[in-house]
Formats: sequence, structure tokens, C-alpha cells
Amino acid sequence: MALSNAERQKRYREKRKTEVSELEKLRNENAFLKSELEKLLNEFGLPPIQMASKPSETPVKPRYKPIKPKNLFFFVKDGQLDVSLSNTMNESLVRQGVNLLIYDDLVRKHKKEVDALVRKAELNRISSYNKKVAAWNPWASANGFEVLDPIPA
Repeated sequence: MALSNAERQKRYREKRKTEVSELEKLRNENAFLKSELEKLLNEFGLPPIQMASKPSETPVKPRYKPIKPKNLFFFVKDGQLDVSLSNTMNESLVRQGVNLLIYDDLVRKHKKEVDALVRKAELNRISSYNKKVAAWNPWASANGFEVLDPIPA
């Protein structure tokens, strides 16, 4: 029985969708660069794919919130003290059976380590904020919004 043109197109689209999702999964698992993925597509004789991209929207104005050491949780992993920076990370660590320690418990015995971890976390937060500011400022200046200053590290 011969397939109608519409059925053939539908099957082709479904097959293509499956191939694309498998390739994107492979890329994510193996951390392929887009150029490497394009080479892989060429080797298999597949046409280039358009990666799903988000529609351009108004960016969210970045806000900087300083780290308050007394609100942080710490944990010991592989004999090293480390800081937990999010509630999601806290929940994951608790599920794994890792004990979370509060700032007041550690500051007396391990003040230097705790201060270094807090400083590192603060630098990461500043770096993240500055990247967001770099993305925000061109849009803000073009659309009449406030241009933000980056925070020196």
C-alpha cells in the first residue's frame, strides 16, 4: 500500500525530530561544541539543524545581593570544607546524608577557611552579576533604561 504524500511528510518530520533530539542528547551528554555537532551531522549526511533558541525578550534587570555569612550553610566533602550556596544544593546534600553546618558553629575553629570560602563565593557572585550587567547595558541604553555599573572585584 502506497503512502500518501502527507503521511510520508509526517513520518519524515517524526524521524527528523527523533534524530535531532538524539543528537542534542548526545551533544549534552558529551559536551559537544556546536561546530563538532555540525561536523558529526555532515559525516552522517544530515542537513544542519537549527537549535531551539529562546525568543528575544526584554532582559531582566540584574540585582546584586551581597552574601551574608551568617545565612550560609557549610559542609565537609572529601575532608574539605565547602559552602552550600542554594536551597536546592542544601536539599540535595541532606538527601545524600551530608550534615550541614551553620556559620556560627564553624567560625570559632575554622575562621580562616570560612572567610576564604565566603570571599570566593562573593567573587563568584560579583562575576555573575557583572556578566548579567554586560548583557543588560546594551539593551538598556538602546531602550532608554538605566545603564548599570559593574562591581569591581
